[in-house]
Amino acid sequence: MNPIGITKSDTISVAFLFYHVKYFHYFYSMEPRNYLDTYERKETYPVEEVLKHVVPGIKRNFRVDFDGDSIKMHSDRYFTFKYKGCKCVKCNMEGTYFAKERHKFVSTEKYKDTYGQSYHFNLYGIKEGREVMMTKDHIFPKSKGGKDNVENYQPMCIECNAEKKNNVEDVKQ
Repeated sequence: MNPIGITKSDTISVAFLFYHVKYFHYFYSMEPRNYLDTYERKETYPVEEVLKHVVPGIKRNFRVDFDGDSIKMHSDRYFTFKYKGCKCVKCNMEGTYFAKERHKFVSTEKYKDTYGQSYHFNLYGIKEGREVMMTKDHIFPKSKGGKDNVENYQPMCIECNAEKKNNVEDVKQ
């Protein structure tokens, strides 16, 4: 322990928290941006090509090879897009392609495998000539007791999700 009481594990936790706060702010600011500033993009795929691998009952560590990269396919986002659609419930923008990407910025070795080195898919659509990422939104926000399950998710573009914040709004289905 040093004189101010910060341990090595506290330092890693603070670095992890700083990483997520920094990029949460980056993604949820309402200013148009190029997502390639945060992600390293390898290639894009049609929606059907990715979602055909999302099936009920797959194991948490189920992976599929996409052109030499092993992608984890058990994801609440993927299940939301498969079973609730790829259209933003607020602005009706349609997610039209998946990009195989990985995070560019990872602050510590401990989190590189989880947050940086592995490729994953992000769904994108085009809104007013700009590429916009699709997200899963909690219909009833977690901060207000909402659960992490597909019944409580809805597809929403990142801009509408940022605007909604943790408010409860009418669900369009």
